[in-house]
Formats: sequence, C-alpha cells, structure tokens
Amino acid sequence: MIKPVLKFQELILKCVNNDSKAQELLYKSFYGFLMGIAVRYVAGHYLAEEVVNDSFVKIFNNLKHFVMPEDTEQQHKLFRGWAGKIVSRTSIDCMRANKKHIYADYPDEATLPSDHIMVLSRLHVSDILKLLNQLPALQRIIFNMYELEGFTHEEISDELNISQSHSRVVLARAKKNLRTFYQEQSINDSYEKRIN
Repeated sequence: MIKPVLKFQELILKCVNNDSKAQELLYKSFYGFLMGIAVRYVAGHYLAEEVVNDSFVKIFNNLKHFVMPEDTEQQHKLFRGWAGKIVSRTSIDCMRANKKHIYADYPDEATLPSDHIMVLSRLHVSDILKLLNQLPALQRIIFNMYELEGFTHEEISDELNISQSHSRVVLARAKKNLRTFYQEQSINDSYEKRIN
C-alpha cells in the first residue's frame, strides 16, 4: 500500500510540533536549495554545510512564526524565500564570525557613481556563479543579496549596517567587476580555441 503524500502545510505543522520525521523530510527537501545559496556566500563546501545546518536550526526554532498563506501554490514559494533569507543572513554572520573583513572597499563620497551600471545581458546565471568567487567579499555578499536573493538596498543597509548609497555603490562595483572578469574569461577562452 502506498502512503499518501503529505501536504506542505501539514508538513510544516508537524515540524512546528517537533515531529522528527517531518523535520527530516523538510531538511532533505530543501537542503540542496539552501546549500546553493550558502556556497555563493561562504568559501568551501564544509563551511557551507555548517551554514545550512545552522540555518535549519533557526528555521525549526522560528517555524511557528512563518505565516502560511492560504493559496497552496504560494506556500512552497514563500517558504523558500523565507528560508533563503535565513541562509543569507546566517552566511553573513558566519563570515563575520570568521573575522573576514567584508567592509574593506567602503567608498568616500567623491567616488559615488552618478549612474547605475547594468549587468550585460550576455551574462548567464552559470557564468555569474563561476565568477562570483573572484569578487571581494562585500561585493559578493551585496550582489547575492540584491540580485539573487531579492533583498532591497534598505534591507541590505539594515543587515550589514551600511548606508543604502554604500550598498548601491558596492553593487555597481560588483557588476562592473563581473563584467571585467567575464570579458577576461571570454578573451582567454577565445585564445585557447585558437591555439588548439
């Protein structure tokens, strides 16, 4: 006999009530997604695993505060967003705890750009993810938070204790650096093709 599939809302309720099997199912269901977020922030697989595990502790401790929407199609999506923000913040906390100085490129007022720099349309997500690790830590964090996780500059400002204008400047620098890294990679790839 086949067991019926547990509805997402029921799964969350069981997790809130400390049902270990439900918690294990939720963990296994979202581990890959949350790990994908963590590896964009912290260096190394083991550190990312630690971040994800710490995040799940926070998720299970705060699950009673997650507001489950009535629309069953939105439940999974909203949970992913909520859990993703927890992992992002836990990653940042981990970097702070490891004493990585993420505020090294604080701009002075004279260096604030007058316009926004847009990411080249040729950059695909896979290209960006490969190049992200080349960015300085603060640029990588703000790029991830804004472009990939959907944080606003106000939320980034609150989370990192920096001004909104600083967040915008660092994001612009990250995009500019990604563009440069991408162009350098394209030149190297083109050169390798010619010599082979």
